[in-house]
Amino acid sequence: MSDSVNRLSQEVNNAVNENLSGVQDYVNITLQKEYYKCGYECFDKDKNDIQRCVQRCSVPVERAGAILQNELSRFQERLQRSMMVCRDRVEIAGGSIDEDDSKMKEMESCMETSVREQMKNLPKLAEHIQKQISTSNTSR
Repeated sequence: MSDSVNRLSQEVNNAVNENLSGVQDYVNITLQKEYYKCGYECFDKDKNDIQRCVQRCSVPVERAGAILQNELSRFQERLQRSMMVCRDRVEIAGGSIDEDDSKMKEMESCMETSVREQMKNLPKLAEHIQKQISTSNTSR
């Protein structure tokens, strides 16, 4: 992989971390805190059914983690599809990317444009994930 592709990959990682840090903090801190508090309270509620109570407490954290993972996977899939489209465009135009530096630069330029377009959607993605998590936790 070229330096520009490595740099772009690092930019994507940074953008994802920056845009989703609020959601990740909510899941890893707020929901985890509620989980432990709820689990602790299970020992005072029904001593015969502590395990089931604790399992119920974990549902919001598990749901949120699954939502976050699913949406990040979908984002990754969109990135991969856009990069494959770039490769296809260059290859269809003729020549081999591996053998022609100008074709490689053309593909990298296309990839950078596509990836930057996807990165623009990260704030909306974070909002969408937060909304999904909130909705899933109010419908318990």
